[in-house]
Amino acid sequence: MSRHPQDMSRRYPQSAGGMYAQPSLDGANYGHPAEPATYGQQQIYSFLPSQQHRRPRRRYQEIERMYNCCLNGCEKAYGTLNHLNAHVTMQSHGRRRTPDEFKEIREAWKARKKEEDQQQKAAEEAGWQRHAQAVASARTQF
Repeated sequence: MSRHPQDMSRRYPQSAGGMYAQPSLDGANYGHPAEPATYGQQQIYSFLPSQQHRRPRRRYQEIERMYNCCLNGCEKAYGTLNHLNAHVTMQSHGRRRTPDEFKEIREAWKARKKEEDQQQKAAEEAGWQRHAQAVASARTQF
């Protein structure tokens, strides 16, 4: 038996579009998509989740690192308990930490954050009042 390309094409039938043809969409192995799109005479289904509603990642400077590693000499700190526990496990820095250990720290952080938000709102309100007064004084001058 010879190994010429003609012989290979007889044993391995290809679709009309060749190796890069669109897959047949007979629905046997697919779920029910929301909106089918047409491509030529075939329908193309999109199964990718929409990424429009993703929460933006925090920048490095924005992460408040309240979860510190407890090993002497290790100064690592993380923004989430899960990341701290991943560090502790991979580096063999003792047992996994529990949320109860950080309860007081989280409560203090929440109180500080609430106070900062109130101060920011008060500053914005004062800015709006100054703006309104400036607009009112400008109107009385003309």
